[in-house]
Order: sequence, then C-alpha cells, then structure tokens
Amino acid sequence: TISLPCLSPKKKSLFLVHRKGKRVGEERKKAGLNRKAESTRPKFPQNLDQSFGDLGNLAAQYQQWLTRADREMSFSYSMSDLVARTGRHQQRYEGGCRLVAGCIPFRYRECDDNGDTNSGKVVEVLMINSTSGPGLLLPKGGWENDETVKEAAVREAIEEAGVRGDILDFIGDYHFKSKTNQEESCTEGLCRAAMFALYVKEELQSWPEQSTRTRSWLSVSEAVESCRHEWMEDALKHFATWLKDKDVN
Repeated sequence: TISLPCLSPKKKSLFLVHRKGKRVGEERKKAGLNRKAESTRPKFPQNLDQSFGDLGNLAAQYQQWLTRADREMSFSYSMSDLVARTGRHQQRYEGGCRLVAGCIPFRYRECDDNGDTNSGKVVEVLMINSTSGPGLLLPKGGWENDETVKEAAVREAIEEAGVRGDILDFIGDYHFKSKTNQEESCTEGLCRAAMFALYVKEELQSWPEQSTRTRSWLSVSEAVESCRHEWMEDALKHFATWLKDKDVN
C-alpha cells in the first residue's frame, strides 16, 4: 500500500489518475468491451520513488486514455438499448393471460399536396410488416417484470419499429389469442395488450429488428385496412376517436 502523503504533488497526481484508470478498466471489462482496447492503457511504473523524466507526459497519456475509455463506455451503454430482448423468463402473466405492451406510433405531416399551406396537418401512423404472413402490425411485445408497462411499450417501439418518442396517452386494453405463444403459464395462448399513443420524435437508422422489419407510414384509414389482426383494427379506431378528443398538436 502506498501512502499518498509521502509522494510529491506530481507523483500523487499521477497515482490518482492511475487508480482511476484501473477502475475504468474494470468497468470496461464488466461491460464486455474489447480486451485489445484495454491493453492500450498506458503502463504505470512499478516504483513511484524512481526518477521520472516526463511525469507530465505520462499523466497526459493517461488522461487521453480515460477520455477515450469514458466515450466507449457511454457508447456501449447507449447501444444496449438497441439490442432486442429475447426469452420469456421475465414475462408477466395475470389471470391466465400473457401481458403485452404496445403502441400506435404517429406523426403529423403537413398537408400541402395542393399547395395550400392552410390545409392543416395529416396524422400518419407507423406500421411494420408481419414476419409470419400478410398484413401489417403495430409494434408490441411481452411486458416484463423489470419494467413498467409504458417502458415496455417504448422498448417495443424501438426494437420492432426503430422509433423513439413520447407516450401521450393510454388507448386501451385488447384481448387476443396467440397461435404461436402457447406456454405452460398460458396454455391457450391468451394475451392482453395495453396499447398507448406514441408521438414519434426520432426514426432510427439502425434498430434491433431492421433485418426482418420494414416500416410504412399510413393514414389512419389506410392503417385500419392494412391490419393483420382485428384487435389492432379496434385499437386504431379507438386511437382515431382519441385524436378527435385530444389536442396533441
């Protein structure tokens, strides 16, 4: 153990920077970052009492490495949002139903097709293709134990449709039967979906399911006609009613 008071100010400063570097290195390892990148950390001398010709240069190298490490850590954690969850070990169930959360992503488009700037705005809904057949879908998926229902809806919008935005309101609960998700906790495949209106603020260029999903912006009436499932049609109709009753502009 090194006693800091016995060190000169320069050596003490270098030692503190080195200690922070070791801690950041451990955090990088936990985050699963490349070991090769960790090996770029500047070498710290074994004997602090030896003579240093360039303590300032070594400290500067450490600071540069810490800046890069912090940037990579932040990038690593932000990218964790762009990895789709898999498995059912945290799935919520209630009353024999698998609990699902989803949203109706929407935006406003200027209605200027005829050059009339006073014609107002048109609401468009974002839908995604189904990976198991014809028709379009709204983003939705299992609501898990470590998140609120709104957080689950926002997550599904990112994972399946690659959009971020604000949850504005609860549209309703919808019951349906899943043919593909019959499990021990829900042998008949019964599901209950909580659907929310999500005002889209950002379309991501990359998202977890982009290799299997395509996005389509449609008018509400077009979205209803394109729906694969009847319960989603009902959700869109209730969304249209909600739009008339709410001033979300």
